[in-house]
Order: sequence, then structure tokens, then C-alpha cells
Amino acid sequence: MKKLHNRAPLLFRIALALLCLLLVTSHYTGGLYARYVTVASGKDSARVAKFAVSSNLNGATPLVLSGLEDLTPGASKTYDLEVKNDSEVSVFYRFEASCLGNLPLKFEITSSGAGTLAPGAAEAVHTLTVTWPSSAKDVSLAGEIDIVTVTLTCTQVD
Repeated sequence: MKKLHNRAPLLFRIALALLCLLLVTSHYTGGLYARYVTVASGKDSARVAKFAVSSNLNGATPLVLSGLEDLTPGASKTYDLEVKNDSEVSVFYRFEASCLGNLPLKFEITSSGAGTLAPGAAEAVHTLTVTWPSSAKDVSLAGEIDIVTVTLTCTQVD
């Protein structure tokens, strides 16, 4: 029994020495890691760019064309389509014409009816030609009503 009693103080001393060693090394380790800590701060701001596009469609999209009542086979009628970019960004635009399909009308817009406008007061004019082909002379079309619409689509260019 005496042997076991002598061993206990030795183990206690070793444990105490390890505890002291742990405290000392943790103090130095904390200082080592503190060197790699950085602080950063900054500030930023942003605002949304102005997007303003106007056209002679008078805000009606789609626009229903008028003045086609007297259109007959072989005749055509033209309309000017204008678009203006007052935005702070470039704008891609596209004019599209369509009808209900009751009459055999053909549509043609100059320069494919599309393009890109630079920022700030850039504008473009396209001509829409609505044609009733002369080959489409059918008595069943007499008195038929059709509605022609023009749609302008504008998209911001990134």
C-alpha cells in the first residue's frame, strides 16, 4: 500500500505541470493568432438609372390603327412609327404589327422595325406599310372587318 501512496503525489505533480504548461502556451497562442485579425470597413451607394422611352403610339400599346376602312385589294397605306430614348441607358426596341387575320393584309416595317438607341434623346423613325395584295380579290371578303395593331417593346441594353 505504501507504493501506491507514493505514486499519487507524482501523478498530481505531473498533472499540475501539464496544466501550467497549457496555460502558458495558450497565452502565447492567443497572441500569435491576434496578429492575423484584420478589420475592414467601407461604404458604397447606387441608384437606378432613369428609363424613359416615348413614341407616337401615344402610350397605347398595342395601338389600333385607324384609316384602313377604304383599303381595297391592290392598295396600301403607310404610317410613321417614331420612338425616342430619353433614358440614361441604351434601349433595344422592336415594332411589331399584326391583325386578326380576317383580311389578307401584309405588313412591312422599314429596317425590320427594330434597333438600338443610345442614351439621351436618341430617336428613330420607321415606316409601316399595310398592303392588301391585288391577288386577294375574293367576294367573301366584302364588308369584312379586321383590326390592325402595332406593338412597341423596349428593353434596356446591359
